[in-house]
Amino acid sequence: KAASLLQRSINLIATTRGGPGVVVDGGIGPQTLKAVAAYKPEELTTIFRHLHTADYVKQAQRGKGKFLFGWLNRA
Repeated sequence: KAASLLQRSINLIATTRGGPGVVVDGGIGPQTLKAVAAYKPEELTTIFRHLHTADYVKQAQRGKGKFLFGWLNRA
């Protein structure tokens, strides 16, 4: 899950910056590591955190939100 969120974060930044994107396959390989090195850690962290929060909200909307506020505190 975290690897997919990282890859999605990379692709969002790539869309706005015109840099390298990656295939979202849930694995951390050479292409993902190369793309991570191409971007600012602060940007990746910010986007990752927002995507993580959005995923928690989606889970809550599907009726799995018993622990939503705890999840949001962790994100």
